[in-house]
Amino acid sequence: MRLLLTGGFGYLAGRIADTLATAGHTVVLSSRGVPAAARSWAARFEVRHCDVLEPAGHAAALEGVDTVLHL
Repeated sequence: MRLLLTGGFGYLAGRIADTLATAGHTVVLSSRGVPAAARSWAARFEVRHCDVLEPAGHAAALEGVDTVLHL
């Protein structure tokens, strides 16, 4: 399954992303930006830049995704 995690660089999303990837899922992280502290582990996942407060970017962020976990 291909999952999009909003708030992709928060603590909770990071732990969930690792768990999902280990279980064999494809994880896509969505965030307004990539914090410097998260760049090393975030490189393992696809990153889509999207601000949940800006509806214009939602369609591109959701393309090809089966499920969204809003964190």
